[in-house]
Amino acid sequence: APDPATARILGNLTIMEEAVQPEGDIAGHEVLHRWHLAVMAPRSDSGTPMGTYRVTQNWIGLPGSTPITASYVPPPADLVEPLMDDLLSFVNERTLSPIIQAAVAHAHFETDPVVRERLADARRRASTV
Repeated sequence: APDPATARILGNLTIMEEAVQPEGDIAGHEVLHRWHLAVMAPRSDSGTPMGTYRVTQNWIGLPGSTPITASYVPPPADLVEPLMDDLLSFVNERTLSPIIQAAVAHAHFETDPVVRERLADARRRASTV
């Protein structure tokens, strides 16, 4: 089995090959979960399942911060799937420029991380391959 860094690179390559296929929808919930698993599963050390949307409230801030003192608090967990439905509808739309769609989808993920475990880390890895 490859070491964790190599496994993440291979996972990214698999995702990119799948993402450039022109047939059908660009992405769905199952596809996003599978991509998340491909990138993050080799690194999971938290004991939480990879390839799932979060089910609890989280926030970004200094150690010991609370939702009140956090730098950023994303939408509540019960809104994650409906928000992802909206995003997936948008990225699967065929009437807009793919560049505009990619930019908007990227901005969405930068401001609303909805999957568990360091999605930003996964995106950084994907952008360097």
